[in-house]
Amino acid sequence: VIAHNTPERLLIWTSHQVPHQVKKELLEVYPTLSADDIAVKTFYVGGGFGNKETAFIEPRIVAAALHLDRPIRLSFSRADEFLLSRTNVQTHVKDGVSKDGKLLAREVSIKFNVGAYNEEAIRMVRGLPHVVYGSYHISAVKWHCDAVYTNLPPAAAFRGFGKPEVNWALERHMDKTAHQLGLDPMEFRAKNILREGDQNAIGEILGPNDTEGCLRLPIYHLRELDLSHLKSLYPSSEWALGIGFAYGNKPVSRLRTSISAQLKRGPLLEISTGAPDIGQGAESMLTQIAADEFELDPSHIKIVAGNSEAVPLDPGPTGSRYTYHAGNALKMALSEIKTKMFRIASSQFFNNIPIEQLSLSSDGIIFPITSPKKSISINDLPFGTTELFHTAIFDSRTSGEYHAFWTPIGQAAIIAINNLTGLIKVLHFCTACDVGKAINPAIVEQQLEGGAAQGVSSALYEEVIYEGGHIINSNFKDYRIPKASELDFDSTILIIESNETSGPYGAKGIGEMGVMAAAPAIGNAIYDAIGIDLDVIPITPERVLEAMLDND
Repeated sequence: VIAHNTPERLLIWTSHQVPHQVKKELLEVYPTLSADDIAVKTFYVGGGFGNKETAFIEPRIVAAALHLDRPIRLSFSRADEFLLSRTNVQTHVKDGVSKDGKLLAREVSIKFNVGAYNEEAIRMVRGLPHVVYGSYHISAVKWHCDAVYTNLPPAAAFRGFGKPEVNWALERHMDKTAHQLGLDPMEFRAKNILREGDQNAIGEILGPNDTEGCLRLPIYHLRELDLSHLKSLYPSSEWALGIGFAYGNKPVSRLRTSISAQLKRGPLLEISTGAPDIGQGAESMLTQIAADEFELDPSHIKIVAGNSEAVPLDPGPTGSRYTYHAGNALKMALSEIKTKMFRIASSQFFNNIPIEQLSLSSDGIIFPITSPKKSISINDLPFGTTELFHTAIFDSRTSGEYHAFWTPIGQAAIIAINNLTGLIKVLHFCTACDVGKAINPAIVEQQLEGGAAQGVSSALYEEVIYEGGHIINSNFKDYRIPKASELDFDSTILIIESNETSGPYGAKGIGEMGVMAAAPAIGNAIYDAIGIDLDVIPITPERVLEAMLDND
């Protein structure tokens, strides 16, 4: 982050997901400053994954900047970055189940370590339990969630904000329960899964969703593969093969967002958003919507993002919410501009014909549908006297009390475990997700692939180790993340589209979904391979060997 207290205003350049949130928190920390005194600008942020949605470092550098007349730069080392660690979650699950496999009741207790101080604790307490009631029809549900303050560094959000960690416990428990009752784990889930139109435990009605397709398709896909070659590559004398699957259904909160659009001579359509792109393809999505609504080539569309002085208020690209909320807001803004444009064209060029009789071509030509030869260019409009500009506000909170939508996902894995070393290799992985509508299928696939890779990494590699209150593996030599060569498994993405009626073109958000069921799918595959339940992630070779010795 860079800060410079100029004579005009305090300027902040930062790698942050939510520039308006930084400004808001700075005004709370420094009450002598006014909103006009601060401008926050974000770069192209790149990956966020949670820890760039809270103003952790900006207030600190401002303390120095207010006393100096030069730009100041604060840069974290790798070890510094580890001081904001991932949440440690402990989940206890107890289900009441009939003999024929009907879920009757569920009680879940969640404890998570938030470190010595943490302003995010209340959000975590509220957010983690949502997955407890989101996947299955259970008439009686009770949950309790505690944030535990300890002598460790503070925990920050990570992709999914604790929900994948809770779902790890829930989906491992579903397999354990099925095995104890002598039921097929797939059919046990299918018997209880929430489907479109069903009501969950807090009274929400599940919207358009193919939940059963998400549940079944990944394991069906893997079972159809020809795996005969694996027996020679992984002989039973040294390796054990297993297949497993898991399911998840993540909610997305209702929020208010705004977005601005302006049609300029060229034609040029300029879109202004308060949310910078964090690598998830937000600007591509906005460009596609604008191009479709105005029938313009994408080269005629410009995105302005991440400058608190020049863009409208937006809560940022967090919680898998951006496509749904910003996409809806953009469609509203463009519809208003298009109406204004046709009204001007009708009154000044086409004898006040109804605007419904006007159309727009891809090269910026406005013409009557009944007389296409009588046309004008967008550039003929009187831009000097008329501003074709509109800011639209989309507030999903007006449509309901709970969540904007739920996005279901199913994931399945084939793994091999070395009986001598405990090494686990993921050989095949499949993900099926109901995305509503894939506005950009390639980006959707990329998001789900990346999420699945992070889920695999959480399941098998990543662990923060503490000693005396200090992190002792605060570098990528000791904090294990998989190399590309360790993520060489065959991965398949199955995109399901059920058309979310309240979303732009039927789209939902999928940014966090790829991590939701990856870890329990691997955990269930491990049980299938060696018949041992492992309840702690990451499942390292040491933990596998220890469990095998204990089992013997």
